[in-house]
Parts: sequence; structure tokens; C-alpha cells
Amino acid sequence: MARQRAHTAAPESRQMLALSRILEKTKNGNLHVQRFRETIVADQKQLNGLLAKRKLEAKREEQRRRGELAFTILEALQTPNRPVKSEAATFVGTHIAGNAVFTSANIILSASEALVNEYQRLDGMIAKLREEQPAALVNTWKQDVEDTDQQLKKGARVALRNVKKVLGADVEDCVMAEADEDRDMNMEGGEEVELNFELQKSLRYVTTILLILNDSILTILQMGALKYVEELQKKKQSDMMRFLMRVRCWELRQLKVIHRASRPSRPDKARRLGYKAKQGYVIYRIRVRRGGRKRQAPKGATYGKPTNQGINQLKYQRSLKSTAEERIGRRCANLRVLNSYWINQDSTYKYYEVICVDPQHKAIRRDPRINWIVKPVHKHREARGLTATGKKSRGLGRGHKFNNTTAGRRKTWKRHNTLSLWRYR
Repeated sequence: MARQRAHTAAPESRQMLALSRILEKTKNGNLHVQRFRETIVADQKQLNGLLAKRKLEAKREEQRRRGELAFTILEALQTPNRPVKSEAATFVGTHIAGNAVFTSANIILSASEALVNEYQRLDGMIAKLREEQPAALVNTWKQDVEDTDQQLKKGARVALRNVKKVLGADVEDCVMAEADEDRDMNMEGGEEVELNFELQKSLRYVTTILLILNDSILTILQMGALKYVEELQKKKQSDMMRFLMRVRCWELRQLKVIHRASRPSRPDKARRLGYKAKQGYVIYRIRVRRGGRKRQAPKGATYGKPTNQGINQLKYQRSLKSTAEERIGRRCANLRVLNSYWINQDSTYKYYEVICVDPQHKAIRRDPRINWIVKPVHKHREARGLTATGKKSRGLGRGHKFNNTTAGRRKTWKRHNTLSLWRYR
């Protein structure tokens, strides 16, 4: 029994020792866990600090990039010749400043800017003067026009008096200088002078010429704006018109083949052809390739006799302007083609403006001067040779030039090639 108790006591003591060891191990484990947690907290603080530092750096980098972008945009919007902080103005990343032309261009641009500023200053002064005394300027201009008119009339009368003297009508100066109520010179004073038939005839011719010149001078003084435009269009070889047409031709090449224009390029010509600046009238521009057209010959088969087998040197029987009208008529089928006119040309194209009319518009249907075009019989009149340019290819006209095409070349051909017999068959 004693042995059994000794044996049972020994295992219990061993169990207690093992339990104490286990408890010590648990304490040691808790210590490791606590140290691990402290390490995690320290690492977390370190990572949070690093993250905040990275965020601050990213924010500073973003601000720097925004500033750089704003500076680039500002530099792009400024003129290249404007100096900034006493540095040579040029584009970033380029060597334009090293070009030999850059200095000259910079000087020219600076001078141009100075001229523009001077013009703005003078314009402001003129506007200020106009605001101060508008009525006085208008009255001064009217007085100048009246004085010029009076001077022209005086010159015409003095010239007439001198011509009469040359032709033999001796008129006394004292009598000629007398004032009259409605004329500056009294042309009827003095004794009557006997003139022979030749002198009277010459005097009558010269008087008529002087009156015509006087009327023409007055007409020039009263000439409107469209008349000036018409006179400019007649001088197409002048430097101003050549430059203007060259610039407009470049602009027309950038546009579409057929496009609508807001207003006619030649208002004087458009008005002469029937255009009115009112609702219902439309202007279309078109370009047509110049030159002839090759005949289509699939696989080289032209058929027929050799005299009719030509391919290249064929000429269209109608003008390019009629072709332009037809293309506009097909493009704008709801409109009626009224007329067209030439505006420009280059080595490849001819440019035309076509006047179209909307037959459904009330402003057209109620206008007695243009509502004739509303009738259905005028549909696609450009395709049937009823416009001004289309009639030129039909052979219509009188005189020796139209002996073979009196009523039109097609009708004449039909009459010559139709067998007409008296007997009904």
C-alpha cells in the first residue's frame, strides 16, 4: 500500500510540475504576443508616417505639374515675339531663336504691334471727336460736297465761255462777270455776234459735250456703292483685285465642292441677274473642273468609224457654267435655278455662284416680279436650256450667225432629218 501511495504521489507531483511548466510557457507565449503586437503597432505608425510623407510628396508634385501646365498654356497663348523676363521669346524645346529669320520676324512683329497700337489710339481720338461734335462734322462734310459741286459747275461754265470765245463769239468780260440769281455767270449778256454755219454747228457740238461731261461728273458724285464694286470688278488685272481674288481662291479651295453662301460675293452682278436680299433667295457656290472630258471606252472599245473614235480631245458643247447650274439643280431639287455668274478660277477649277429661288416661300409666291418661277413648267429649267447660259448653246438668235440654227440646233436637226410628205400615210 505504501508503495502504491508512493507511486501515486510521484505522478501527481510530476503533473504539478508539468502544469507549472505549462503555465510558465503560457506566460512566455503571452509575452511573445504582446511583443508581436507592439511590433505591429510600431510598424503601423512607421507605415502611416511613410504614407503621409508620400501623400505630401504627391500633392507637391501635382501642384508642380499644374503650375508647369498653366505656364505652358500661358506661354502658348502669348505671341512668340513677346519677351518674358528679359529672355529670348521662343517655343519650349525648339531652336527657333537660332534661326536667322527669327530676329527679322521679331522686329517686324514688334513694329506691327506698335502700328496697331497707334491705329487704336488714333481711332479712339476720332471716336472721341465724333462724340464731341457729331453735327459739326456732318455739316462740314455737306458744305464740302456743296462747294465741290459749285466749283465743278463754275468750271463747266467758264470752259463754255472760253470755247465760245475761241469759236468767234466775242463776249465782253465785264458782261460775262455779271452775277445772276441762279447761275454764277450771266451767259446771255452783251451784243449778239454773227456766227457762220460752221461756227454755230461747232458751238452746238461743244455745248452738248460740255453738258454731257457736266452730267457725268454729277453722276460720279452721286454714284452708289454697288457702282464702285462694279467698276472694281472691271479692273481684274489691278494689284488690289489680283490679291483679293488670289486670297478668295485659296479660301474657296478649302471649302466643299457645293456649299451655301450667306451672301453673294459680287452683289452688283447678283442684283443685275435678279437677286434680291430677301427671304426665298438662296446663293450656292460650286466649283467645276476645267477642261474637256475623256470619253469612256470600256476595254478600249470605241465602236463606230475611226473618225468618231476620239477619246481625249473632245469638247463639251455647253459651258462650264451650265454644268454648274445643273449640278446645283440636282443637289437642291426643291429650288428653282434663276441664274449664275463667275466669281473666280485657278488652273484646275472655275468657281461659280448660282442664284436659287424657293418656290414654296410666301415671300416668293406673293411677289409679282418673281412668282412666275413658281409654275411647275419651270422645274429644272437649268437642265432644259432655259437659263441665260443654257440658251447660248441652243443656237437661238437672228442674223447670219444663226442661219443654220434659227429656232435652235436640235429643232433644226429634227426638221432636216424628218421626212414630211403631203399625203397621209
